[in-house]
Amino acid sequence: MSEPWVEWLDMDAREDALCEDLHKQQEFWAQYPNACISRCFLENLEMIIRIYTDEQDGGPEALRDYLCSIDLDEVTLAAQPPQPQQPPPGVTPPPPGTPPGAQPPDVVLPPDIPMARKVEGTSREHWARNVIIGAAESLGLHLNVAQAQAIQAVSRGESAYGRGWKTAEGQNSNNWGAVQAGKPPCNPASSFEYTDSFPNKDGTSTKYQACFKKYATPEEGAAHVVRLLMISRPTTRDAALSGSLHGVSKTMYDTGYYQGFGATPEKRIANHVSALQKNLDAITKALGEPQYLK
Repeated sequence: MSEPWVEWLDMDAREDALCEDLHKQQEFWAQYPNACISRCFLENLEMIIRIYTDEQDGGPEALRDYLCSIDLDEVTLAAQPPQPQQPPPGVTPPPPGTPPGAQPPDVVLPPDIPMARKVEGTSREHWARNVIIGAAESLGLHLNVAQAQAIQAVSRGESAYGRGWKTAEGQNSNNWGAVQAGKPPCNPASSFEYTDSFPNKDGTSTKYQACFKKYATPEEGAAHVVRLLMISRPTTRDAALSGSLHGVSKTMYDTGYYQGFGATPEKRIANHVSALQKNLDAITKALGEPQYLK
C-alpha cells in the first residue's frame, strides 16, 4: 500500500473523489452516535485539504506530512448506549440472537450473490477466508461473497496474507494490507521499515522508505483491512457489494489506498484490476466457488 497522499494535491478529480467519500463516511457514522471515528477530523477534512493546497500554507508536502500522522481507521466506542439505526446494506449489525455467519434479515443483497460463510478446507486460501469472515464478524459486519473475495484478493496481493514480506520482521508483522504507519524512523514496537514506491508520470516508479504497521495476530491484521475497505471507504464497500471488480480498484485508487504503477491513473487502475484478477482466480479455484467479483 503506497503512501496515499503523494499525488493528490494537484489533481482536482482526486480531491473531489476524496471529499465525496468523506461525505459518505459522515452520513454512515451519523447513524452510529455511539461511535467515534475522529469525528472532528472528518468534519473538517475538506476544509483542511483546500487550505493546505495553498502554497502559502505549506503546500502539498505539509498536507502529506499532516495526513500521514493521522490514523483515520481507528474506531473506538464512546460510553453511550446504542441508538436505533438503519445502516447501509452489507454492513448491518446482526440482531440479538443471530448466530455467527447468519444473514441479518434486513440486508438487501444484489441478485445471485450469497452471504459469505466460513469454509471447510486445509489450504491457505481456506484459512485466510475464515480469518476474514471472523474479522468481519468481530466488527459487526456480515459480508456477501463478493465483498469477501475483494478483501481476500487485496490481502493476498498486498502481502500474501502477511507472509509475503521479504524480511523476517515483515513476515512476523501480521500486516495483511501493507498498511503504513508514517515515515522513518519507525517505532520498533508498532512498526517496521520497508521499501515502497510511487508512480511517476513518465511510467517509472520512485522508491522510498516507509514504516509499516505491526499487528499482534493475523486476525488483527485482517480486521484492519476489513475496516479500510468496508467501513472507511463506503464507495469501495458498495462496489464490492455489487460485485464490481473495476469499481473496487477504482474506488481504492480514488481514495488513496494504493498508487500502483503506470503513467496515468487509468493505467494504474488497470494494472491493479489485473493483479486482483490473478489473485481472485487462485482464491476461487482453491475454494471451489464461483467468482462473484467480476
